[in-house]
Amino acid sequence: MSVAYLPDSHKVKKILTIHSKGPFVKEILDYYSHNKFYIENINYFGTLENNGLEKADIITFPSESSKELFSSNSSSKSFHHSDMIIVYNGVDIKHINSIKSDKDLLLRYGITGKNELMILNVAQHVKPKNITLLIEAMNVLVNQIDASICLINAGDGAETEKLRKMISYYHLQNNVKLLGRLPNERIIMLMKACDIFIMPSERVVFDMVILEAMACGCCIIASDEGGNKEIIKNGENGYLLNEISVEEIVDKILNVNRKITGINAIEYVKNYSRERMVREYEKIYSIL
Repeated sequence: MSVAYLPDSHKVKKILTIHSKGPFVKEILDYYSHNKFYIENINYFGTLENNGLEKADIITFPSESSKELFSSNSSSKSFHHSDMIIVYNGVDIKHINSIKSDKDLLLRYGITGKNELMILNVAQHVKPKNITLLIEAMNVLVNQIDASICLINAGDGAETEKLRKMISYYHLQNNVKLLGRLPNERIIMLMKACDIFIMPSERVVFDMVILEAMACGCCIIASDEGGNKEIIKNGENGYLLNEISVEEIVDKILNVNRKITGINAIEYVKNYSRERMVREYEKIYSIL
């Protein structure tokens, strides 16, 4: 939206990079419907976004799916006439490799490590992230199948209290841990301490966190949506959920090949380095 405030001079070329899950107004309704300020000013934000689209000479997206998602929901006619370029996200692989795994980290969060399988989910506590389905799946795994397993979530949001009540209702306090919002380096350490990284989200653009988990050698389980299906080769460097359901989540957790997909993920993520992303942006600036 900040592009809307830039001067209209044709001598100044403008690049607009969009990483939202569709138009900003749609994202407000999905994530901030409880926030009075956002709702009262939603039309204003929509006007700003459309003005920015009209002024942009080039628009970049982090995946083909994110471009399609934005296009299908955008009300701006000018958007469809702008030059659009895909620049995939990149992560700092060297920095991720420099962060050491901490064997005592889980214990400091009250996680004893008695469970054989450790699963990590990093997501806001909002409906599109489907954390409720993860808890339902944990109920099946722990209370019906008697699996030795622990689900860890890093995040917070409007549904936090609802999630806590679900955990208590299913008596999963020892098997599901909500750690709240954590700094990135701590997330990386958790990735290196866990066996599976799972993201059953809807309306996926292109999650940096999945690239980070791949760089850590996690076995990835993610929804077959958006940017996920552009980077995850099912059964090779991770697994895609055929459908976002409790049954499918349980099936994948019980049947994944963690070792092979983790090794392949480390190799594959080299195609999505920060250096490669910077080179792509440099090319765009050179043609303006």
